[in-house]
Amino acid sequence: MGKPLDIPDIITFICHPQYLNRSDLYPRQGTILKAMFLQDELFTQYDYDVIGEWSEGFSMPEHPGSDGNMRYQGTWGCQPDLLERIKINKADGRKWFRENVMVIGRRGSKGYLGALAGAYVLWNFLAPEDPQEEWAIDRDKRLAAIVFAGKLSQARDEQWKDLTQVILGAPCFSKFISRPQAQKLTVYSQHDMIRTAERESRGIHSDVDMASFEIFPKESTVMGGRGPASFMLFFDEMAWVDKSSGASASAEEVYRSSTPSLDQFDTAGFIYEGSSPWQMSGQYYQNWQNALEVDRETKVPIYPEMFMVQLTSWDPYKDWEKAHKIRMRRTNPMPFKQKKKAMQSYDANLRKLEQANPETFAVERRARWAAAMNAYLNPNRIADMFGEFQGERLQQQQRGQFTTLYVAHGDPSNVGDNFGLAIAHTTDPDENGFQHVIFDRLHFWRPGDFVDNDMQIDYIEIEKYFKVEVLDSFVPTLLTFDQFGGPMMIQHLKKYVAEKKYHRRIDIAEQTSTKPLNWKMAEAFKAAQNMHLLHAPWHEQAELELTFLQDQGNQRVDHPSSGPVQSKDVADAMINVVYNLIGEQMSAFLGAEFAGFSITGAMQGGMRPFPAMDGENSGNDVFDAFGAFNRAQGERLSTQGMVGRGVNRNPSGQTWHPSSPFRRG
Repeated sequence: MGKPLDIPDIITFICHPQYLNRSDLYPRQGTILKAMFLQDELFTQYDYDVIGEWSEGFSMPEHPGSDGNMRYQGTWGCQPDLLERIKINKADGRKWFRENVMVIGRRGSKGYLGALAGAYVLWNFLAPEDPQEEWAIDRDKRLAAIVFAGKLSQARDEQWKDLTQVILGAPCFSKFISRPQAQKLTVYSQHDMIRTAERESRGIHSDVDMASFEIFPKESTVMGGRGPASFMLFFDEMAWVDKSSGASASAEEVYRSSTPSLDQFDTAGFIYEGSSPWQMSGQYYQNWQNALEVDRETKVPIYPEMFMVQLTSWDPYKDWEKAHKIRMRRTNPMPFKQKKKAMQSYDANLRKLEQANPETFAVERRARWAAAMNAYLNPNRIADMFGEFQGERLQQQQRGQFTTLYVAHGDPSNVGDNFGLAIAHTTDPDENGFQHVIFDRLHFWRPGDFVDNDMQIDYIEIEKYFKVEVLDSFVPTLLTFDQFGGPMMIQHLKKYVAEKKYHRRIDIAEQTSTKPLNWKMAEAFKAAQNMHLLHAPWHEQAELELTFLQDQGNQRVDHPSSGPVQSKDVADAMINVVYNLIGEQMSAFLGAEFAGFSITGAMQGGMRPFPAMDGENSGNDVFDAFGAFNRAQGERLSTQGMVGRGVNRNPSGQTWHPSSPFRRG
């Protein structure tokens, strides 16, 4: 009979000649592996310093996400509550984090870290004399470690090769190796060797491989993970596994079909997901988000069994030059081996690569998520728009100022889709002669908000909101809806305005969307954003929709058809408002780009800040509104803007073009 194998700590297992004999470990690689395997008792002050540095890369947001969930926000580092997560998992009896999301840039040792981790997990499963008995599995059933990638060749040549080379080269595994094959490695347990020897003593010889463990690569298919009792799963370059890239199944399909195979092993199942990031969509991005999610009230992690690091290509090798001065473990003075160089460093060559193609470099080397394929707007400009303006952050406003001119747009759609709203005003021209747009309120309704209406948009409730929260509170000079809103709401709101007799005329109209108009509005918005002319209070749904807008070619901007964001209702409302406020300004700036297209959206050409004059058409027709104001040309307001950051100038009397996109409601 055999006896259980000794299980050393992760650093001893990797570096000691008796085990893996891989003494080439870098200090920060060691920090990642100690954390991954919950071995905080090994942490030196160096490890705490590194984790502290990484933890500062993510922070708690001020607001929950559009789905109501609270997640840490950041683009680099690790979960700020990593040390607490380690305690939680150890208290639950785990030996390691169940799911390890390693978002690391190219050549950042993702595959090698996965190989070292996988070898250690395998050794833990080998340790009992009879693993099948230990886990209540049929004695003839194999325990599988599967490596998934988009294509079989990638799975075989990358992560699987790294893993099997570490195992085959390790002294500790030598006597357990059964059959190393081109696309499979089988490994004996102690019990396998005992029962094989027993059979042979009875004169029974067989070519059947009796090994209990098998490690093999798999192409990403829906059926790839079904059947085996898997104790370990690898998803190589998971962010890039998608049908559009040639995979037979998406990462989501493979993940959902294969992860139940770990259930047999309770808290001992192990998942490793090493990948550079890609688009903010798909299963890998979802797993990254899950790893950052915390309870809204207690701030306790929702998925404490998940470990996430997001590092540049060169981060795992930092401090290489002083590795020989850094202790491997807290209670042992043995330092890491002296290194000759880093495998990757941010040197002159990488700087040249970044200068040549900063977008690709940000994704592949700096490990930053790309918004989407063919992202229409620059994520940095989106962030700027929600950042500080004149030294402070904007806040959502509940009411408008008496003398400030506001424009609002409602973007309704089908009852099963979202409904967006934006309200904004302009400032006086800046030193360059450009007006800025200040968003006062951003809002949207989801079908799920209306439980009593079968989870469908309740237009009656929204109409009440527009009456009180938009018309009464802001008295906008212009309120528009796209053509999907239907004439009924417009007629009801016009009647409401006529009865209320506000201090200024409110025009309510339908803004008909056409492909050329949509493109021009989007281009005006994009140009204004790139020129830092747009400023808004932070609103997650707006940020997400703007980030995920795609340039789909042929002068068409739309939301993605898959992924976490498949709407653009708030974005559309914002684009319409910007166009209606400063469309002519942007048309003049863009010049030839807009030649031959009549830009009609322009606050400075048509919004009148006073009630209808005697004898004028009071039917709130938008054509009449602009014409009436032209007769008041020359008057000028000098009024403080709503948020106290500039003043709104009175419209200049420019005419309303007959090619208006507005229709009589």
